[in-house]
Amino acid sequence: MSLETKESTANIIVIHAKGTNLHFSPKEFAVVTGLNCISNKDDFVFDDDLPNRLNKDYFGGAKYIKKRELFAAFF
Repeated sequence: MSLETKESTANIIVIHAKGTNLHFSPKEFAVVTGLNCISNKDDFVFDDDLPNRLNKDYFGGAKYIKKRELFAAFF
């Protein structure tokens, strides 16, 4: 079973989970899943000063998120 939708492109990954379409850039997807989505690790930069809305909305801004919490929120 695939959760990725046909709306996905090279610049956006769209996943349908729990009746909602979730949109991720490749970098956001890498952060959320822990998967290596970028061939050169030096190209991956993450601005810690920007608010993480996904974390704030679903996990109350937690510093650490357990895998089971991620699965419970989206699957």
